[in-house]
Amino acid sequence: MSECSAAYRLARDELIECLSLIQLEIVELRRLTAPLKDVQVIPDEATLRPVAEAVTRLATQRDALAAPLAQSPTLGAIAAAAVETLRRRIDATRRDAAALDPASLPADSAAFRAAVTLARTRLDEAYDASLELTVPYQARTLLSDRRVGKPLAFIDVFARGQAPSAERRTEMLQELALRAGYLNEGVIDVSRGIIWRRSGSAAIRLLSCLSPIVFAAVAAGLLLLISDVAETPRLDDRSVVFDSYVIVLLGTVAHLLVENVKLSQAADSPILAIGDFVDWLHLRWASIGATFFAIVVAVIGLRLTLPEESLKPGWQTTLLFFFAGYSVDSVAGIFLNRFGTAAPTAVGAVTAAIQPPPDNGTS
Repeated sequence: MSECSAAYRLARDELIECLSLIQLEIVELRRLTAPLKDVQVIPDEATLRPVAEAVTRLATQRDALAAPLAQSPTLGAIAAAAVETLRRRIDATRRDAAALDPASLPADSAAFRAAVTLARTRLDEAYDASLELTVPYQARTLLSDRRVGKPLAFIDVFARGQAPSAERRTEMLQELALRAGYLNEGVIDVSRGIIWRRSGSAAIRLLSCLSPIVFAAVAAGLLLLISDVAETPRLDDRSVVFDSYVIVLLGTVAHLLVENVKLSQAADSPILAIGDFVDWLHLRWASIGATFFAIVVAVIGLRLTLPEESLKPGWQTTLLFFFAGYSVDSVAGIFLNRFGTAAPTAVGAVTAAIQPPPDNGTS
């Protein structure tokens, strides 16, 4: 790493620490002022002194924001405007919270309650300005710890109990989506409030688009291999087995297209096989592989369990295999359950076959 990048990282970490302390002071001030909103009598000095002390600490942290920006011109260029907004809002908080200082209290309780309400509004504004700086960094940090294809719930970016309203979170996600390149390892789903983890490498994302072709070839090769070694007429014809595989595969693809059209019409998903093809394939390569495994199970299970009449060539057989592919997860699940039920008996037979004969005591 260059000295410049090292300096940037150090300055960034110091800025994040300052912002975290500011957020803690704001949360503390919220806690201290919450009981003051509805008082009928102006509190005494002992009650208000912690508020004044917290405001002083907040001002100290506000002044500490300058140092990280001075250490790294790059960080300063990126964050200066947002930091200046936060400074102004903290200054507004100090100004309006001055009415809660024991040395300058309002004349009556109504004016005091109004001052508390205004101070809490300023605190909310300052906290929101601090989130503008911390949320993108937190989102990127949390996202980097996830595997490809795993989503990050945006609400998890915030401290427990300190998340803003749903409307504000939506605005923040939209703002993140507009910051091209910052979350290069994320695909933002604004409607659901999540960020999908993707690879930061464009080359890997493009290569993962080939996964369906690879899985399709592997599944076909596996079925043909099974056909070559099978000793049952239900599986020993390569062309028939391959045709069954293609029909089940077409049913699976049809199901995918229908579901994506439904989601597209409902505007319920931003990651569609049609609309965002590269990201969709990249994020779902593992589940695509599982689907091809289910297809193999379905083809073998259907050919081994269906009546002979249902396996004769014809449009009825074609439809049967097609709709098996349309519901391939359910069909494969049935066959896997049957396999799981039969497996203990088969394992018992194998165990009995390989055990040595009992010793009857003769030499």
